[in-house]
Amino acid sequence: MKTKINKLKWLFWVVLVLLLLTITSYSSDAKNQSISDPIILNDLIDHDPIVITTDAGFSSFPGNGIPGDPYIIENYNITTSSLIGILIDASGGSTGFNVSFIIRDCWITAAEVCIKIIDAYPSLVTIDNCTCVNTLGGDGVGIYLIRCNGATIINCDCINNFHTGIRLDKCPVLWVENNICKNNGDEGIFIDNNSNDGLFLNNKCEKNAWGIRNDFSHSNTFRYNNCTDNSYAGFGHYYGNDLVAENNTVLKNGAYGFQILSTHNGLYVFNLIKDTTSYGVYLEAGVDFCTLHHNNFIGNNGGGVQAEDDAVLTTQNATWYDVATNEGNYWDDYVGPGVYNIDGTANNNDPYPLNSIVIIPEFSSIVLGVLLLSLISLVIISLKKK
Repeated sequence: MKTKINKLKWLFWVVLVLLLLTITSYSSDAKNQSISDPIILNDLIDHDPIVITTDAGFSSFPGNGIPGDPYIIENYNITTSSLIGILIDASGGSTGFNVSFIIRDCWITAAEVCIKIIDAYPSLVTIDNCTCVNTLGGDGVGIYLIRCNGATIINCDCINNFHTGIRLDKCPVLWVENNICKNNGDEGIFIDNNSNDGLFLNNKCEKNAWGIRNDFSHSNTFRYNNCTDNSYAGFGHYYGNDLVAENNTVLKNGAYGFQILSTHNGLYVFNLIKDTTSYGVYLEAGVDFCTLHHNNFIGNNGGGVQAEDDAVLTTQNATWYDVATNEGNYWDDYVGPGVYNIDGTANNNDPYPLNSIVIIPEFSSIVLGVLLLSLISLVIISLKKK
């Protein structure tokens, strides 16, 4: 019996160590996975616009085109009056690109799109530490990806573009981290047309119309992003299912912090939503099974009610608290006791408003919960077997 107990103790400690290592790894991934040095224009090589339409078009660049040795386009200053600075387009062929490539440490200015990539095989595209500025019209996009599954965009600055800093169209399973999208005419980051299952971490989107906009795209996760001083909304979530937004900072936006329309099963937790001109969160028609808790609502709507819920449906209206803990959100204008009433035709409320500001965790509460449940399950299973 003693031997069995000792084995169980060892199992417990092994799983606990693995749990802690996973949390540490996740926390690291969720904040600045990689940070590149700033681009210095004088260190770059002036280059004409780059147009590649076949795999063979990469042959003039270093690399072999395999994931361990990708082709590398780097250290170029492409400042042009042409429509596009770098165009990598396989849409005219029978298949997409089947080579791995990286665009990094480049400065691109063009009339319509700085970097445009169309049709690449999954997980072969990386854009790292590029500055994309000053498109003047047309598409008006800094970085524009179409049908590039599994692409990575990290450490880029997309500034002063006519419409959008980063636009993603039909691009599932993206990794988009540590980018700055500022002073663009419409969106800082625009996720559109079934760009599903993406991870958006630690992006700074300010002084656009929308900070981050998600249209007709599902199962995307937004963590540690900062959407500040956008003229319309920090986040726009429209016609998307299973979206998760946690640990984001949403400050001083013009109309709404989060505007959510026709979205099913959204989860909004541990966000700081502050100083929005109108509502910090606005739920419109078609929103169901949406859960919001442990958010900090501070100074929104000029001192009035800080959220509006117009999501009247025959299914499940929004839940403004954590059903597991009976804890809601922090509202700095709440005067208890009782519920915090929310504006809107849904006649909804937060039944468990918090009395103090929520401390934003350093790692995902969802991930931690899953890991803890896994740990408990392993221990129980082992006990039953013994």
